[in-house]
Amino acid sequence: MSKLKNKWVILTIVILIIVLVIFIKNKEEKVNYITELSKITNLSETVEVTGSIESADDIDLNFSMTGTLYNVLVNVGDEVYVNQRLAYLSAGSKSALVESARAGVSIAESRLDALLAGASNQDVNVVKEEVESAEISY
Repeated sequence: MSKLKNKWVILTIVILIIVLVIFIKNKEEKVNYITELSKITNLSETVEVTGSIESADDIDLNFSMTGTLYNVLVNVGDEVYVNQRLAYLSAGSKSALVESARAGVSIAESRLDALLAGASNQDVNVVKEEVESAEISY
């Protein structure tokens, strides 16, 4: 009988522990509310924080030309408009491209002149197309 009695004591203790845990979990904390009469007034509040700022909208910019910046016309944070000029590029590299294209036209024209002096119609047509192509790229 002693074993049966021990089992009942242990079972009673376990049930009491379970009931106690359920009671503690279900116990609600009393909520304290702070109230104040409403009034019209100016409200100012200062917030100081540290951290990094990230843009909400990121934009990938693609330009039709590349080069070295010569003059920047806007500052960081300025509002810009459609078709507004933002900067000037250095003309050094572009000037070299123009001179190269002019040299190509000149070479094609001299070849045309040489062929016109004593060439067949087929040779003349080929060189004319080369001159037109050089002029288009110029």
